[in-house]
Amino acid sequence: MTLVIPFCAKDALATKRLIGWIADLGGCPSHNLLLVADADTPFDLCVEIKNASKPLFSHCGFCTNNRGVLGWIPGSNSLWLAAAYRLQGTPFFWLEPDATPLRAGWLDEIEKAYAACKKPYMGTLIQHAMDGWPNPYMEGVAVYGPQAYSELSAAVNQTESWTKTTAQAVIPRCENTPLIHHVWGENDTPPTFGTATVASSRVFGLDKIRPEAVVFHRNKDGTLIRSLKHKLGITTPTSTDGEVTFGHGGDVGDLIYGLCAIKAFGGGRLVLFPHAVREAFTEQKAARIFPLLEQQKYLTDFAFINCPMTPNLSPDKPKEVDINLNGFRNLQFSRRHNGLWENIAETHLRLLGLPLEHANGPAWLSVDKPEIISGKPVVINRTERYNNHAFPWQKIVQRYNHKIAFVGSPREHRQFQRQFGNVHYYPTPNLLDLARVIAGAKLFIGNQSTPYAIAEGLRVQAILECASDVPDCVFNRPGLQVVRNADVMFPAI
Repeated sequence: MTLVIPFCAKDALATKRLIGWIADLGGCPSHNLLLVADADTPFDLCVEIKNASKPLFSHCGFCTNNRGVLGWIPGSNSLWLAAAYRLQGTPFFWLEPDATPLRAGWLDEIEKAYAACKKPYMGTLIQHAMDGWPNPYMEGVAVYGPQAYSELSAAVNQTESWTKTTAQAVIPRCENTPLIHHVWGENDTPPTFGTATVASSRVFGLDKIRPEAVVFHRNKDGTLIRSLKHKLGITTPTSTDGEVTFGHGGDVGDLIYGLCAIKAFGGGRLVLFPHAVREAFTEQKAARIFPLLEQQKYLTDFAFINCPMTPNLSPDKPKEVDINLNGFRNLQFSRRHNGLWENIAETHLRLLGLPLEHANGPAWLSVDKPEIISGKPVVINRTERYNNHAFPWQKIVQRYNHKIAFVGSPREHRQFQRQFGNVHYYPTPNLLDLARVIAGAKLFIGNQSTPYAIAEGLRVQAILECASDVPDCVFNRPGLQVVRNADVMFPAI
């Protein structure tokens, strides 16, 4: 079987990624390859792609169209015509850069099925409800027979896809194969892949791919290859020109717990936007959060979008967002109604269909420079919400006394001192400053708050003042003491 991979300058990165993945799967040593490039593709890119491809195939050919052609439809039509003309008398499998082989031996299976079907065309027949299109039609990633150029070229123009204009000739002699799984998605939002399928989104898990399929079309951001590598234990690096974009509307502590799920998912972009919670995100608040986000290597990018505020418990989100993590609230309230309590990190993980064990696993936050406050190894915080009046703050102040540094707002510090006595206050202008201080502490003590969420993300030794009526920050991990009454064990500091 001759494999054809078409590309232009815009597709060069995806093409290199595809060739690298074919190499990871063991190449196709008994098959030929024809690379067909748009004539305006830089020469050095063409040479690089051909040199990477040559060791993987029995023979590697190269051709271009007669001149560079701009535009998705006219460009792809032009490349298809160039390949079909070059390969007259030879059947070929047209594999676009956003199509992904799924396992070793994939092209062998395509060749075997094509030989058995005894038809000149083999691909995925698409049933649809689009006006003006033949129904069904054969999607472009397919096998084309040895007479494809003479049979189809006259029907190809520069304004409509060849898959549409050639359907009348192709469909009566086409084998509908299960080996090619095609999911188009929306024009600007093709499917993307994570560790699990996320309901009502474009995010797929590998379980969504038919088990008999050997090629999936389409995935443009490289996340399918990343997921397959993880499944197969392949460790070669994969470059991606796109990632999943997560959205979160707050509060800040909830966002910190949500980062646990983003890391477990495999990372991506993060968009903060205003949502009708207690303290909605603003541009100023986002600016205080961003320095900490910048330290998290699994976040490829982050931004604040000042869109109209979305209602609480609403699925509304900015169009830039793929996965709206605000959905954790609906899930949380539903489970609470049934008396099922879990920590907020677990609820985010449940939303994404990820194992809840990640919540009690390794740290999901990191900072570059832990800050050790001289003579103050115990860092504490207490906010006005989620208090447990049985918690022995007075004993803690007496026990650690001058070893304590209080973090949080000046208002929280004043209120704490009125109730429990004088302690040193240490200001932290942004979340990274706060995280550095907590990371440098030998012990953190606090109630259910943003500082405690950071302590959990960093996995520092901690004592939690647990709110008995809302116990949604209880973790099960070494170094954590959850206190629901007045009984506390004081670590030696």
